[in-house]
Amino acid sequence: MYPGNGPFSHLPPWERPGWLYGPGSCWYLGIRTGDTGTSVPVVDNVETLQRQKDLLETQLASISKTLEQINSRLDELEAKNE
Repeated sequence: MYPGNGPFSHLPPWERPGWLYGPGSCWYLGIRTGDTGTSVPVVDNVETLQRQKDLLETQLASISKTLEQINSRLDELEAKNE
């Protein structure tokens, strides 16, 4: 064991993160600073937006139909169970 009471006391001083990367690096290494939000691409093409809207409407209709089928099947099973 090497002197020190920190989380890296099992390492010799020259292998500790603070020695290698500077003071405080054992707590902040790997944390990116600044704006890390994702940006949304700007689409000026109206046709692309219309196709995306049509696709989403088609998917919504399909999901609604599936949900209706599931609800009707649940009603059938509840009626049989009673």
